[in-house]
Amino acid sequence: MTFVVSSVFSFALIKVFHYVEEQIISRELQDKLSYFLYEDNGNQDTKMQMLGVNIYSSNSETYPIPKEFSHLKFGFTEIVKDSHALHAYRRLLSGNDYLVIQDQTNLEENERALFYGVKVGYVLSIITAALVGWLLAKRLTNPLVRLTSQVGQFNPENPSQVSLAHEYGNDEIGHLARAFDKAFGQLNIALKRERLFTSDVSHELRTSLMVVGAASTILLQSNKENNKNYHYIERIKKANNDMTKLVQTFLILARSNKEESEVSEKVTLLTAAEKQIQIWQEEFKSKGLQLILEKKVPTPLLFNATFLDTVMTNLLRNALHYTNSGVVKIILEKNQFSIQDTGTGISIQEQALIFEPFYRGVNTETEGLGLGLSLVQRICNHQGWTVDVKSVSPQGSIFTVVLNPISL
Repeated sequence: MTFVVSSVFSFALIKVFHYVEEQIISRELQDKLSYFLYEDNGNQDTKMQMLGVNIYSSNSETYPIPKEFSHLKFGFTEIVKDSHALHAYRRLLSGNDYLVIQDQTNLEENERALFYGVKVGYVLSIITAALVGWLLAKRLTNPLVRLTSQVGQFNPENPSQVSLAHEYGNDEIGHLARAFDKAFGQLNIALKRERLFTSDVSHELRTSLMVVGAASTILLQSNKENNKNYHYIERIKKANNDMTKLVQTFLILARSNKEESEVSEKVTLLTAAEKQIQIWQEEFKSKGLQLILEKKVPTPLLFNATFLDTVMTNLLRNALHYTNSGVVKIILEKNQFSIQDTGTGISIQEQALIFEPFYRGVNTETEGLGLGLSLVQRICNHQGWTVDVKSVSPQGSIFTVVLNPISL
């Protein structure tokens, strides 16, 4: 703004100065020409010397208009020639062409000094404005930058950090800090309520699941395998085990307790994959699908068993739902695994949505609420893992999970 204002002011000042100069000098030269023509108090040379000008005329043999000035327009003209500055005034009177020339070298030097001062003032005003603006901006933005950094470092697991307003005054930044304090406080209350609810529900569910698990175990022991009820009891026990793992997974995720997840059971990728093969093999066979374990690079590293089982289970269930024929592979690589199927595939548009809660695809008639892949994403975020999906040729898709090893 200072640059614009200074530029406009300087430009206007120079233009106004030139206009006023032209009007004043034109009037002065016109008066001298009138005095020269109408006052009879000496010869031409004396009058021109007295007036400090040279006057030429088209009908004068002594002082004709020089050829170098014959192109000048009527009215005022400023001529800068070498180190000299001349002011010329040309006028047509009674059919005669008159030209008045006045040497203004000294005036022009003063004028240049004035313009130089304007330029220096213009540059100094820009530099001063830039410096003052930078200092003011730094003083005003530093608290905002600090507040932004503090908000970015906010950790919901440590509510005691939420105390920003006391560091700022009673200004706009202070009001913003108090608004953040209030919002963080409400967020902490909501998080505490959610965790308390999750803990209570998980505790009650685990108690009921323990009862169901114990009862199903007793029933399996008291029934023979060829008994018609044995198969149903076995499915109940399997579903109970799955539900127990899910409850444990949800509880750890809700608490966001890394220490609790680190003391959980650890398994290798190979152990977890072989377990999934045993669990899912029959269901895949009943649908006419092959479930294959492919070990490219076996790894001895250990990972959280609960989370790893949950991620593999949900990805295999997803592959089972969306694959009608062909093969589903569990591919083990160094610190990562992939689930590849020959199903319907996933479009580019859907790939950006499938990890959202309750999203079940555009054209699907399978059962479920669309929470399996969302749970996979939550577990990966919790553990520092990454999950990615791509379509494969000629058909199908592949989900790849890159793991963060816990220990050897």
